[in-house]
Amino acid sequence: MAMNVIDAERMRSVSRELTGHIPFDADALTEMVRNELWARGVTTRRVLCERIASLARPLSDVKKDDVRSVLDEMERIGEVTFGPRGGLAVAPLRIVDAGNGHFRLFGTLPSRLVPNATSVGMARGLSDNSTETVAALMKQYGGVKLSPARWAGFDRVLPAGPEWLKQIEGRMEYDACDKGTVDGELNGIWMAYRPATTNGGAQSPWRKPAVHEVANLWRGWSIYGWPIHVWTSGGNPTESPSVRLTSDEANRTTFALCLRAGIPPIFQAEALGADVVLRFETYLPRAEYRYLMIVGVMQNLGGSKRAFRIPQENWTQVGTTLRERLGVTIDATGN
Repeated sequence: MAMNVIDAERMRSVSRELTGHIPFDADALTEMVRNELWARGVTTRRVLCERIASLARPLSDVKKDDVRSVLDEMERIGEVTFGPRGGLAVAPLRIVDAGNGHFRLFGTLPSRLVPNATSVGMARGLSDNSTETVAALMKQYGGVKLSPARWAGFDRVLPAGPEWLKQIEGRMEYDACDKGTVDGELNGIWMAYRPATTNGGAQSPWRKPAVHEVANLWRGWSIYGWPIHVWTSGGNPTESPSVRLTSDEANRTTFALCLRAGIPPIFQAEALGADVVLRFETYLPRAEYRYLMIVGVMQNLGGSKRAFRIPQENWTQVGTTLRERLGVTIDATGN
């Protein structure tokens, strides 16, 4: 059998022709994860990161950390399902009605199995948004059709406000760990959360606590590099009982604490033609983030910086939703 030897540059060119992606940007890695996880059904985060990095290595110097970042984003928007002890599983198909006759697709289903799938930022849409196409997808691959609010989970999680903090504080009565219990997992020291203010520059809200400083929300880092968040009634977790929070619960709690302190995060909104571009420099809780993925199109992704392009006809409802659910202030230009 004859063999042709090609160099790395030719391989990258062939990859671009076959996949439409630059080896290996976030979109290409996302699609590789979908295909690999779809084939496996279940695996672990470690195994999948190693596998994707290995597959990409002839074409690009992809690191396992690059794959982890893509996986984190996919989990936030519902493309994969995480379980305990690093478990990873296929996420079922969800078809979300984005309004105006358009739909968004979420789940691990590879794009090659949806011939009319289109890229809509990190999300996917359909070039044919007919009810027949949607029905055919659901018949072949299962899944359900949802509204944006239902997909986001607004009916299952409280807005960031007094009731949310009351619920977290209430868990101290039945779900609290004894003082110092979590310290054995800690690599370093506990940092206290303080709503940030701006005095000639951004100040990190996570700060080394002063002696006997009173704060409710605390963050540390595990020996494996994962963040650990806990809530206390005011004391350092080393000296006070605490309740473990997920990263998403802690994220929502930061918005509630900002609202309580009278320092709500400020989002920028600029009217551009038929759209409004919404910009902010903080991570959103998962529910509100998924909501924006439906009603708008994400423009950039870098650290905590985000920008969404939202049609004018959706903007009034979007602005109201963000104010009511996260207590943010929206600085509007041209609206």
